[in-house]
Amino acid sequence: MSSGILNLPLVLRAMLGAAILIVSAAAASVYFVVDNATRVYLADRGAASGNRAERNGQRITENIDALRRDSLFLSRVPPVQGILGAALNQEVDPKEGRPLEFWIMHLQEIFSALVEARPHYYQLRYIGIADNGRELVRVDVVDGLAAVTPPEKLQAEGDRDYFQSTLKLKEGEIYLSDINLNREQGEVQVPHVRTLRAATPVFTPDGDLFGMVVINMDVGNLIDSTTTNLPPGIQAYVANNEGDYLAHPDPGRAFGFDLGQRYPWQQDMPALPVPPAPGGAAQRSLQPVSTPTGLMHMVVERIQFDPRDPGRFLLLAYALPDAFVEARLTGLRNTVLGVTVILVLVLGAVVFLLLRQAF
Repeated sequence: MSSGILNLPLVLRAMLGAAILIVSAAAASVYFVVDNATRVYLADRGAASGNRAERNGQRITENIDALRRDSLFLSRVPPVQGILGAALNQEVDPKEGRPLEFWIMHLQEIFSALVEARPHYYQLRYIGIADNGRELVRVDVVDGLAAVTPPEKLQAEGDRDYFQSTLKLKEGEIYLSDINLNREQGEVQVPHVRTLRAATPVFTPDGDLFGMVVINMDVGNLIDSTTTNLPPGIQAYVANNEGDYLAHPDPGRAFGFDLGQRYPWQQDMPALPVPPAPGGAAQRSLQPVSTPTGLMHMVVERIQFDPRDPGRFLLLAYALPDAFVEARLTGLRNTVLGVTVILVLVLGAVVFLLLRQAF
């Protein structure tokens, strides 16, 4: 073939060489322009997604910190100690001489005021250790209003995980539960209420454990705020450190661990770039991750929410499907390709005329 080309007239060989150079240069130009545009687009989306993840992570942390502070505050209000004193002294508080009913009513009022001030708190309880963890005071939110639970409907909570865990705490320590679906009488509540519980123990003056204050917070709106109003193409994931989804583009995969079927992200995305523990460098750029639905470009935020246990955290991830990126850049690629073809034709015509005139 090379000998055939060498046998061509000089003018044709020059034209062929020029054509090869022009086409090669044009192809390289198209590649570099599109590749650079892809990099710029991914960098821009990565920075925006990283900032969004950081802001939403801070919002989650701030809300959980407020929950912890409120539980500690409630454990120290006078009615809590008044109920304790009266329960240990034939139902009369030895310090102020007030009956148990007075302190119970006073605590019900405080609980009611707090759930009205904190709409995401839907249940506040003061639980005693005696009688298998019998509730002493309970206020729920019903149809947006505080509702005091009558004595005959107070429940024993001694077999619940949060109760057993709080028994092990020291004064001033706060237990934070996993985020899960609330259960009533052992059954998942319908409609689902995504719940985080905070509990802190209450001790007698002698240092004996008497009971605990527990707040149930509905974190549904908090989770939803991380997954709504997203830019086009962006998908959101929220998961706990055990690998269970709390939010997923497919709603059926969220809280599967409470509904009979787990969907751990470690199986879906084993290469997910989990950020290091506090003190490490945060990941603020999109990283390619293979998923069952195809390649994703993801940014991940690690949310440390439990000061007592750094090993507990939430993952907040924003993903941009590679197919969306390709579709987004198709118009640019076609435009660049069209312009390049026109330039090649014009340049080829000019070169052809120059070569023809030269030879």
